[in-house]
Amino acid sequence: MAIDVVAGAPEDSTIMDEAGAKKSPFKKVIIIVPVVLLLLAVEITGAYYTISWFFFSNMPSQEESAVVSDTSQAIVSVNQEKLEKGQGELFEFADIIVNPAGTAGRRYLVVSMTFETSNKKVLVELAEKGPILRDALITFLASKTFDYVADVANLENLRSEMLNILNQYLQKGRVVRIYFTGYILQ
Repeated sequence: MAIDVVAGAPEDSTIMDEAGAKKSPFKKVIIIVPVVLLLLAVEITGAYYTISWFFFSNMPSQEESAVVSDTSQAIVSVNQEKLEKGQGELFEFADIIVNPAGTAGRRYLVVSMTFETSNKKVLVELAEKGPILRDALITFLASKTFDYVADVANLENLRSEMLNILNQYLQKGRVVRIYFTGYILQ
């Protein structure tokens, strides 16, 4: 298809095709812009799902978390009088994942822990009150800044504050120690 420029007219103003019909340069823009916008929308959608899958595919569902909490078993039983470290009933708590305060979702903290309790009755109570305890711990951990949770010197403070929070909800005994079995900060 040969294109001729109309004599005497500026080169970019009007273009004629072989049949002599005028072609506007804006016709191409009208076709190209929606195609580019459509491709951009597809790329954004693909990026969203890729990032969601990459970052959140390993997170347990609410049902999986409930099953883990409900099926946690006592590992050791001991005399309830004076508990030495590691001699109480152990209750494994599913991972807690939070965004620390002030990070705008760019950072996260994953905490895995095991609770040492004063007796077996507390194990049942921990399983029953799992969602309430999880909510309290998530609220507490999410209120801490990134710098605070990143400082290893604050781990003991976190433990003691979490013990106080947990024991406020328990009536059949208490949690005597918290063991961090995983502590990931990114």
